Amino acid sequence: MTDGPEYRGGFRLRADVLVAACIAFVGFGLVMSGVAKARNQSRILACQNNLRTLHAGLTGYADTDPQGRYPQIGTPELPTADAFATSLVDLGYLPAGYKPGCPAAVECPAYTYTLGFRGPNDELLSLRRPTATSDPADENDLMPVSADLPAATVTATAGPVSPHAGCMNVLFVGGNVRLTQSPNVGPNGDDIYRNVFGQVAAGANRGDAVLGGPGSRP
Repeated sequence: MTDGPEYRGGFRLRADVLVAACIAFVGFGLVMSGVAKARNQSRILACQNNLRTLHAGLTGYADTDPQGRYPQIGTPELPTADAFATSLVDLGYLPAGYKPGCPAAVECPAYTYTLGFRGPNDELLSLRRPTATSDPADENDLMPVSADLPAATVTATAGPVSPHAGCMNVLFVGGNVRLTQSPNVGPNGDDIYRNVFGQVAAGANRGDAVLGGPGSRP
């Protein structure tokens, strides 16, 4: 006969094992979360570098265009927004084998691309590369020219969406690439995937930025 409760060595051992297992589980979760974040960041950076390569090709094309303009969608040669990059590869402005879409996507769907805008006489015009003498009101570095497909929460169509989990990389005329969760990053804070009339079509004016995805026409 003893005084006080009986010592339960086995129970205490099991409790210690349970605590250790919980600590190990939490630690494993933190490690895996860090790995996932690192992989996601790597995919985003790969996409941004791919867009910068695209910008170099677009700049090369504009340098040889008589008006300094980028490829125009809606022509017999480039009927839809997903045709421009292949044309740049064929013309030698992009390296052979260039993938005109986000490397993070399994099927690598084509990037969105500017659908241009309507001029004073309703003529279809493409964006023009700014120069030292350009009027900022007409051409500036803050106009989006290409981007990932829209995030699922902001997509303008029923097509494929950005692989970057709710955000997208946007390439601007000046060569800057911006990661954003909002589509409202046009020069006037407008939706870059729709024009001022809410349509996936050419902009209503020079400052109305619209990027179209695969199959989009002005």
